[in-house]
Amino acid sequence: MSVVSLNPRMRISEIRIKHSIKDLKAYDKIALRKFDSKDAWFISDKLRSYDYEGADIVFAIRLFNGLELASGVIGQVAPHNYDWLNAKLNTVAKYHMSSYLYGQTLVTKHHSLPDYALSSSDTSRIVQITDSFESVKEYFRTVLIEDKGSTISWHELHSKQREFARTVSGKTVEITSDAVERFFKSIFPNSETKEDSKRGLYIRNLRLKESHEKVNISATKVMDEKTENKFPNYAADGGAFPINVRGISGPIGAITISGLPKNLVDHALAYKVISELSAHQSKNN
Repeated sequence: MSVVSLNPRMRISEIRIKHSIKDLKAYDKIALRKFDSKDAWFISDKLRSYDYEGADIVFAIRLFNGLELASGVIGQVAPHNYDWLNAKLNTVAKYHMSSYLYGQTLVTKHHSLPDYALSSSDTSRIVQITDSFESVKEYFRTVLIEDKGSTISWHELHSKQREFARTVSGKTVEITSDAVERFFKSIFPNSETKEDSKRGLYIRNLRLKESHEKVNISATKVMDEKTENKFPNYAADGGAFPINVRGISGPIGAITISGLPKNLVDHALAYKVISELSAHQSKNN
């Protein structure tokens, strides 16, 4: 007889956070009631409770006075994972922000793209799609991102896509107002189409991507090229998250993760376990 777990482990791919610079800054401000060795072990246990879907990680929970409260390896890691872990930790210690926020801020500063502007690689990719319908869908995938609570005008989207088609791709499709919801649902399942007398037709839970979300470039590479900070002393990829305690100015340490295939997942996981600790402390206060 097979046994079904009543508490299946959460897969890391299921962790969801918002990506805008504003939201990343808000995440960084989370402050704990306290932080000691018991809290570090709470985080360690949480990290071991996830389904890493075949990925391997190394993690460390360190204070900036040099004390390491907890650390561990899940799966198999290589020496370079420790290089990244230490480099990301140094970034938090220097700038008092998560390594991911630091990196994405650098990307935004040095590779800025206006609202509807695309990188040359994205433009080339869309132009090469021969099917007009798929080309238009890919355009919207490239400029938009799901974001609960955000809204965007259909008239604005439609006119910008037609402008892109007229000047670059040469491909567009006519989408009637009653087909807009079905069209966007096929690309962004959580989108909702609404209409009112003042705003006309608009789509909820969608917003324009910011520059750092459209540019496919290594933030650590940007750091190496544009700042005095160099790898392996520092890193601008995600995975090191500040430990803030109420009443104390600046973080006292960081939780740092290395090894996941996407540095946003490293960051999201670190934020997730910090927020779980915060909720645990509030519940048991």
